[in-house]
Amino acid sequence: MFGIGYLQRLGRAMMLPMTVLPAAAIFLMLSRLPWDAVGLQSAPSLLHAAGMAIFAYVPYVFAVGIALGLSNQSVHAGMASLVAMILFGAVTQAYDPGGVQPSMFAGVVIGMLSGWANERFKSFQLPESLQFFGGTRFVPIFMSAFGFLFAWLMIGIGQGLLAWIGATGGAGECGGRLRHIPVRVFASHSGRFRPASPA
Repeated sequence: MFGIGYLQRLGRAMMLPMTVLPAAAIFLMLSRLPWDAVGLQSAPSLLHAAGMAIFAYVPYVFAVGIALGLSNQSVHAGMASLVAMILFGAVTQAYDPGGVQPSMFAGVVIGMLSGWANERFKSFQLPESLQFFGGTRFVPIFMSAFGFLFAWLMIGIGQGLLAWIGATGGAGECGGRLRHIPVRVFASHSGRFRPASPA
């Protein structure tokens, strides 16, 4: 599954969501222009909000883009990855409403698995009474379950890593930086186990 051919496909798939990033840069650049001179006082804040919104949802964009790229543009894989990301964010936010947003790591993992699931289940057969949900229609159901379990797993891993770092007595500037790695990588980890500032 993870041979050279797959890595090449993954690289090409990651190029699709990257095409969105220049739009964010353009919005942010335009927000710095002197719009007051032409009587558009609200333009800078609106343009800035548009640019930052793209960056805020980059993990979702990458999840959908990678899933589409790995599944030959299958709408089932794209929709499944979006549903999984929504569930991932909802579960982690429910655990701690003050938590950070889902990370790029989560988006890439969910996108990759959605692409794999589309190939794995495209010939999946269910009993005749349930066959409407067979084949690629099963992918969103599978990814919904994965999104929930993945969020639960990442919460546990983040909590465990922070507890381990605290138990090892990491201190100083290096220790303080290490404490923030699980939060940034695994995402949606929050104030509940947000590391305290080093003394």
